[in-house]
Amino acid sequence: MQLISTLRKKMKTARKNLPQSFQSDAAIAIYKKFMQLNLLKEKNNIAGYLSVNGEVDTLLFQQAIWHAKKNYFLPVMTGTPDEKLLFHPYNSATKTQHVNFNIIEPVPSDPILPQQLDLVLVPLVAFDEKCQRIGMGKGFYDKTFAFRKNYPSPLLIGLAYEMQRTHQLKLNDWDVALDIIITEQHVYYKK
Repeated sequence: MQLISTLRKKMKTARKNLPQSFQSDAAIAIYKKFMQLNLLKEKNNIAGYLSVNGEVDTLLFQQAIWHAKKNYFLPVMTGTPDEKLLFHPYNSATKTQHVNFNIIEPVPSDPILPQQLDLVLVPLVAFDEKCQRIGMGKGFYDKTFAFRKNYPSPLLIGLAYEMQRTHQLKLNDWDVALDIIITEQHVYYKK
């Protein structure tokens, strides 16, 4: 377990210290790769995140989703003992609030269950070529999407910089792999 925590700390620092110009260029390249997958046509309920601490910026994704007239949602921490996420509607008029971990969330209203989502853009700290990820360490996404081990939806897509890729991660049984991870250089598919 120490190895994962050491890797997490190292990657968070490296990601946060990437030059802003690189982050912007990478976000555009990642967005273009996502659009080439042509997923917006068949997906209606799409969740994303508002990036913090060097995470891949999702502004272009958000604008494309709104332009395609799809429903866009952001995660909200429930504060319950199981630490699962709920997903609340988000548009340009949605009020937001700062919460733990420097995260911006929409003010809760009319949540959708994770099972009702078609596609989720997932932030991450590190990943491997098998689309396994480590996040911030609280397990919010793993707990929320644990049902995915027996259910094909929603499609889980990680957004990352290529520098976040590492050798094969040794994860726990409860960790949920992503279906696709997109970086500025490659698109990885779950193996």
